[in-house]
Amino acid sequence: MTAWHAYLRPGPLLGLALATTIALETPPAKAQDPYHCIEELSEDELQYRIRRIQANFEEGQEKAAAWRFGWMFGVAGSLTLPAYNLATRESPAAQRFFEWSIIAGGVATVLQLAAVPMPAVWGAKRIRRKPQATLEDKRAKLRYATRTLQKAARVQSYFGGVNYGGAGVVYGVVMGSVYLGVYLDDIKTLPSKHDRTLARLRAVGLYLLPSSLSIGQAVSHPKHSYYYWEEYRQIACSQDYFIAPLRRPEIDFDFGAMSFRLRVRF
Repeated sequence: MTAWHAYLRPGPLLGLALATTIALETPPAKAQDPYHCIEELSEDELQYRIRRIQANFEEGQEKAAAWRFGWMFGVAGSLTLPAYNLATRESPAAQRFFEWSIIAGGVATVLQLAAVPMPAVWGAKRIRRKPQATLEDKRAKLRYATRTLQKAARVQSYFGGVNYGGAGVVYGVVMGSVYLGVYLDDIKTLPSKHDRTLARLRAVGLYLLPSSLSIGQAVSHPKHSYYYWEEYRQIACSQDYFIAPLRRPEIDFDFGAMSFRLRVRF
């Protein structure tokens, strides 16, 4: 296995994270229809495919659930402070705009995490419950398992891809620019240096917080169903179904006090 290392200072961190998010959106493989051969498969072949798909869901369901509920409750919890400030304090207009912007972005994130179905969380349980007493039951179960895997791959491609990660970047740039465009003159006239510094830091926060949130979600989102779907649809109806699975890159990263480390193994 080869390994690639990168050590960077905080300056280019945001650009690196966005580039990493883009890189993680793997180009789709050549499309093949994994459904057309289901009627031709033997009972053992049907059962084997069902077990493989179910095992993929079982392997990743804890990580998928931790990602979904961890981010959902974490973001929701982080909104309590700005919501409390808005409800109990008479703050300057610039500060209220900052707090409303953070709350709006956070609520949109929480609602999306709560509303979008994530088959990677519940797929194994629902596949397991499907009947398989007869040959037709097994065919219907494999169709359901295949559709569920396909849906899970689409969800993981979205939340782990550039569209989701880039949305936070766009939101942060727009809200930060509006904040400076509307309130910059008011910030300059604030009575104390401390107040002016805080107001400028809020502008930086509007640029960086939504971007960091969405990119962090995209980079950390599990992608096991996406990768397995790309493998499965290529070989599900071929005689080479028992070949070894495609090798996936292993991506690891962490933060130091003054640096960011990215490691990719192939």
